[in-house]
Amino acid sequence: FLIQPTDDLEISEWEKRLHRQISLPGRYVIVERDGKPCGYGRSTRQGNILNLEKLWVQPQYRNCGAGTALIQGLLHMGQKTGADTAFLTVNEDNVVAQRLYARLGFEQRYAYRYLVPQDEA
Repeated sequence: FLIQPTDDLEISEWEKRLHRQISLPGRYVIVERDGKPCGYGRSTRQGNILNLEKLWVQPQYRNCGAGTALIQGLLHMGQKTGADTAFLTVNEDNVVAQRLYARLGFEQRYAYRYLVPQDEA
């Protein structure tokens, strides 16, 4: 997997999703496989705490290392800028992502519920 920041890629549907997020402050990573983008993520840092968010991998590239490469890339960038603690959130029904995060050392600390469905928030 190649991990690189980018702005010059051909725009696909999933890249349009990413471009809608770009105006938010933070660091972005795009993961490529065989020269093609297959996932992206964003991190923000406040003090020594790194927040991983907007983590997404195209379905056909899940369970083959793209998610691991993405998260490790974001964590590495965070460490280089002074973060020593990281957190993320995940939907309770996203068991596959929860297993990935646990493998990478994340643990559940608390749970909360949305008052409005996420897609309407």
